[in-house]
Amino acid sequence: AKAKRFSHVYCGNARDRAKAWVDKLRGGGSQIPPGMPFVETLWTMAGVFIGLLTVSSINMLFQTVTEQEFDLMGPFGALMTLQYGLTAAPAAQPRSIVLGHTVALAISMAFTYIPDSILAVWIRQLVAPAFAIGAMVKLGITHPPAGAFSVIFAQGNHNWGFYGVAVLSSAVSIIPAVMINNLSQRRMYPSYWGYLPSAVVQKVREVRGK
Repeated sequence: AKAKRFSHVYCGNARDRAKAWVDKLRGGGSQIPPGMPFVETLWTMAGVFIGLLTVSSINMLFQTVTEQEFDLMGPFGALMTLQYGLTAAPAAQPRSIVLGHTVALAISMAFTYIPDSILAVWIRQLVAPAFAIGAMVKLGITHPPAGAFSVIFAQGNHNWGFYGVAVLSSAVSIIPAVMINNLSQRRMYPSYWGYLPSAVVQKVREVRGK
């Protein structure tokens, strides 16, 4: 009787979960976001150009000083998309940009110290980003370009100098993003600066209030 009751409950839950899963595949029915007005599109284009120019200048300086080619511009295209196309998104805020890159790239770099004989490169490129992105999500600093960088750095072809340039470039990119976005009357960037978790900030405020 107990086995029959268990089977009935288990199968019933499985069917309910399967049905809920199928329902989710249909989408939530949210409205498709509208396109940007023409003027705002021009602001985005100008911002991306100046932002990439800033990052490229840092990369060129790095190449001149070290005689090493910095071939990691791809993820910065994603960063520009966030900073000038999705300015209010949590992933576009300075806290996520700086801390996301700092944490995710460091985790991928740490994995490169595991010998290839123990952890093959192709497996490392799966495992390291999983830990890196998991850490960002857990810490509340999710940043897609940092996830892209974590895949690249997991290859093991880049040293800590490249790590420093990637983190520095991402931090410096915030300067033109703040200046250009706020020239538009319809934009405000950033939405917040806070580098400390809200719980810590609240605790500090409580201590100061006493």
